[in-house]
Amino acid sequence: MRAAAAFGRQAPTIGPEAFRRLLDAEPRFRHMFGGSKTALRDQFMSALSTALVTRADVGRFPAATIRRLEQLARENRKFGVAPRDYATLAEHLLDVFGERLPAGPDSGAQVDALREILDEAMSLIAAAAVEADRTDGPATYVGRVLEVQRRTRDIAIIRVHCPKPIPFTVGQHIPIRSPLAPGIWRDYSPAVPPNPEGLLEFHVRIVDGGKQSRPLVVASRPGDEWVFGTPRGDLGRVLDEYRDPLDDDPPQGRHHLPEPERRELLMIAGGTGLAPLRAMIMESADFPSPPPIHLIYGARTPGELYDLRTVWELARNLPNLTVTTAVEKRNDAPLTDPGPFSFHPNAPLPRLGVAADVAARMHRGGELAGKTVLIAGRGEMIKATRQRLVAAGADPRFIHHDPVAETTVAREAGFPVLD
Repeated sequence: MRAAAAFGRQAPTIGPEAFRRLLDAEPRFRHMFGGSKTALRDQFMSALSTALVTRADVGRFPAATIRRLEQLARENRKFGVAPRDYATLAEHLLDVFGERLPAGPDSGAQVDALREILDEAMSLIAAAAVEADRTDGPATYVGRVLEVQRRTRDIAIIRVHCPKPIPFTVGQHIPIRSPLAPGIWRDYSPAVPPNPEGLLEFHVRIVDGGKQSRPLVVASRPGDEWVFGTPRGDLGRVLDEYRDPLDDDPPQGRHHLPEPERRELLMIAGGTGLAPLRAMIMESADFPSPPPIHLIYGARTPGELYDLRTVWELARNLPNLTVTTAVEKRNDAPLTDPGPFSFHPNAPLPRLGVAADVAARMHRGGELAGKTVLIAGRGEMIKATRQRLVAAGADPRFIHHDPVAETTVAREAGFPVLD
C-alpha cells in the first residue's frame, strides 16, 4: 500500500511535527514525558511505521507486531497516557501526513487508506492499554532506597524496598525514575529474584552521557523515593523448561517418548550485565533439578569485578554452578584497585581476554553447539559476544539476550532499540 510506504519514509519528520501539535493541544503531555519526550516519540514512531508497512505488505498485523504494539501501551502507562490519547495522536499524524502529500487526484484516497490501517493499529494499542489497566496492576510502583554501596568509581549497588512488591520475573528489566533525574526513565534489571518482602537490588554503572546513571551512582542516599514502571523482557523464560524435576525413572516402552535432554546453560555477563543473570542463578537454585550453569563474568580490569565475592560464594554453595572470571587487562587503572567485593581468597586469577573469547577457548570441539547461551551487558558487548560465539560453533537458535539499545537517548529513556 503506497500510503503506508509513504508514511514509513516520512515518519522521521512527521513524528516530530505531530507530537509538537499534540503537546500544544494537550499541555498535560509536556509534564507527563519530562526529559523522555524525544526518545518516546522516536521509539513510538519507529514501532508504528514498521507495523503499518508490515500490515500493508501482508494484509494483517503479525503476532510479533501485535506484541510490540501491546508492549508500547504497557510502557506508556507509566507516563499517564490514557487509551483515548492514541486516537488524538492518530488525528495529528493524519493531518501532518495529508499536508505533506504531493497534490494529486489520489491524495485523498491515500489519506483514507492510511486512516484505515492507522485506526486499526491505534485500536490495538488502546485495547492493550485498557487490558493492562485491568490486569497488570498499578501503572507505577513506589519504593525507597535502603542502602547504597559504592563498589567502584562508577558502579554502585543500590538496594530498595517496595511496600507493594512489583510483579516481575527474573531476567526482566524495570523502568526507574529517581528524583535525582526528574522526568528521566532508565531500565535496570533486579539482581535478586522476586520476593514477598518487596526487596530489590540494582547494579548501576555510570554510562557516558547518562542523564540518570551518574546521579544514581554519585548522589543516591537511603530514603530516596524511586518510581517504577511496568517490568518487561522475557530473558528469564529460558529457565521455564528447568523448573520441573527430572524423572529418574521414566516409563519404558514404544508408547513413551524419551524425555528431551536438558541443555547446559552458559551465561556470559559483561560488567553490570551480571545483575539479571545472578537473579536467574539464585532462582534456579530452588528448582528440584537445577540445570548445570557455567557463568563467565567479564570486566575490563580485576577491580571492576565488583560482585566477585557474592558470585564466588554462590558457586561455593551451589553444586550446579561453575564460575570463570575474565578481564581485558591484568592491571587496574589508578584508584580502581580491587575492593573487598572484587576479591575472594579462593577465587583463581581471572583469565585474560574478553568474556566471549574466554568462552570460545573453554568450549572447544563443538561443545558450544550443545549449550543454551544467555548474554547480558551493554549493547555493543551483546552484539560482539553473539557474533564471536556463533563463529565458534554456538547454535544461534539457543542464544538469548535482551533487545540491544543502540543509542544513549533510548537507553536513558528506558527504550531498547531493536536490531
